[in-house]
Amino acid sequence: MKTILLSLLLLAGAIAVVDAQSYRKAIFYHHSTGGCFYDRQNLYDNSTPSSVPTVPKEVAKYNTAHGFSVNTGVSMSEQWMPSDPTGNNWSDWAATFAGGMSYSTPVIIIKTCYLQQQSMHSSGDIETLKGYYRALVREMAKHPANFFVIWNNMPAPTDGLSDRAVWSAQFSVWCKDVLAKGNDSFGVFPANVYVFDVFRKLADPVTGYCDPKYGNPGDDHPSSASVTLVTPQFVKEVFDAAIAYEGGPLAITLGSFGVTLDKNVATISFTTLTETNVYRYYIERKNSAATQWDTVAIFDPKGPSTYSAKETLKGSGAWQYRLNETDLSNAVTYFGATAGLKDTAAFAAMSATSPAAMPGAVLLTQNYPNPFNPSTTLGYRLQYQSHVKLSIYDILGREVAVLVNTLQSSGDYEIHFDASRLSSGVYAYRIQVTTNSNQYADTKRFVVAK
Repeated sequence: MKTILLSLLLLAGAIAVVDAQSYRKAIFYHHSTGGCFYDRQNLYDNSTPSSVPTVPKEVAKYNTAHGFSVNTGVSMSEQWMPSDPTGNNWSDWAATFAGGMSYSTPVIIIKTCYLQQQSMHSSGDIETLKGYYRALVREMAKHPANFFVIWNNMPAPTDGLSDRAVWSAQFSVWCKDVLAKGNDSFGVFPANVYVFDVFRKLADPVTGYCDPKYGNPGDDHPSSASVTLVTPQFVKEVFDAAIAYEGGPLAITLGSFGVTLDKNVATISFTTLTETNVYRYYIERKNSAATQWDTVAIFDPKGPSTYSAKETLKGSGAWQYRLNETDLSNAVTYFGATAGLKDTAAFAAMSATSPAAMPGAVLLTQNYPNPFNPSTTLGYRLQYQSHVKLSIYDILGREVAVLVNTLQSSGDYEIHFDASRLSSGVYAYRIQVTTNSNQYADTKRFVVAK
């Protein structure tokens, strides 16, 4: 039995390309508390020194740090919303989205403020808030052309509402640690939504109240100290997440895509780790002598699963397989043997005559140690002489180092990489192999922890 197995290890957004849809223009919808974080509006300290950061200042710093030009830089505007001057709770936001929302700005940010706690009168209200929050996320998932950032609750001020502070804390932790990680009854969390965890940034970890140094006694607005802490993190997290999404609003995360060949019977299978707004999957096949892709099998989505199909191959030559994922908006993403992919993908080809066409001829291993500081070892195996390029990419998809770019003989290779000049964070390392006229690519990630 001859086996060809291809595994695709995908890092969402690691190889990002700014295409027709860019997620660098944001709008921040808020009431008075949001104004404090945006440009020091409504700060009730005795002073508002110019050293306190603002969103416009942090946006400028972000563009400079990333080398963005006027055309490629990020921006964030603001607007008072919902329009009701006193309504800024999750129930108000749910009604706003259900009743009609403008989606003209690519990145949409929403939040509530301290008043949210005052609407909680029993522990049962936690489930009520969860229902509103789920409804918001569900509505956001229907708009994959947008990227959304949704805050959890601001921690409650020390105003004697101890029970409400606890309930709000429980809700806020659920937002980030349960719902956003796909561990809620909601299911898989959509790729176009990011939860900004403002609660943990400002809350006292013991009481659940707002840490006294970040609040104003007797007032429901944050202090200059809280703005100084949160605003830079807010800008960075928003645009790091949004730019990572620029690689394409993929409806799925693919775990593996493989082909096995037993005599002339091919078994094609793939595994999904996440599925969002998928309409249908198509496995397609093309012979090297053909110009058209033919559909081998069709699957309706059933949630993260393994899908498999068999077919009997006739004749000789090389066959290529690819996965066609069509989402609810009729957008198509290909995984497998096709050029110009938005995502990291590999060449899924098999040949009865040329073993060099097999993607199994390359094995990229996980680096060790991982996380690391400052050095690590990356390894790979070549079964055939091939041209190899091994590169490091940052989270924005920029190539920050090329470790190998040459013709190499078959064998095992280890590359020692010193990351002294890199800052802490998640990076991707990608191998691109060309053997004869066949190509293969694989990507893994590592963490620099300084």
